[in-house]
Amino acid sequence: MALKNTNLKYGSVAKWLHWTTALCFLCAYIAVYYGLWFVESDPDARRLARTVHVMFGISVGLLVVPRLVWRLVNVVPADEPGPRWQHIAAHYAHWLLYLFIILLPLTGWLGFGGRAINFFWLFDIPSFRATDLFEWLVVGQMGLDFNTFEKPIDFIHKEILGKWLAWMLIAVHIVAALYHHYQLRDNTLKKIIPFGDLDRNK
Repeated sequence: MALKNTNLKYGSVAKWLHWTTALCFLCAYIAVYYGLWFVESDPDARRLARTVHVMFGISVGLLVVPRLVWRLVNVVPADEPGPRWQHIAAHYAHWLLYLFIILLPLTGWLGFGGRAINFFWLFDIPSFRATDLFEWLVVGQMGLDFNTFEKPIDFIHKEILGKWLAWMLIAVHIVAALYHHYQLRDNTLKKIIPFGDLDRNK
């Protein structure tokens, strides 16, 4: 399998970044809802679930950088035959997903006021509240304390992005991929699946 993209399909690097991001995103969601639904009465278990959530959430944010760089320096596989409005909608949807996977981890970190997170036991990532940037920007320039700053950020992260938009965007993404694969029977999904066979007759 080629490392780089071609006009026909994505290369192994793009596929690896895509599916690793998806896996980290899923793990972050499982961790946060596990903490809310199953171990709410156990402070230690909830703390561990939150730590896992933050680690995978930060991973999603970190993976955005190489994904964007790789997309910009690589050819994007050609669109499958179809109406122009469908191609335009697909391109806008992809960039909306990029924006989303930037904003969700970013708002999560900005609104996180706890202690530093040990990133997969490799190194510590400080909370935004503990950084010089917070002191200069939020306290110095905006004149806000953390609680006042955190409330709208937390609302955006949890209630708007996490609770509603996440599943809406993901559902549209999955439904569109399945529609192309099973209804239109084109190569849209096969282009991104590892070891996907581009022979649509197989």
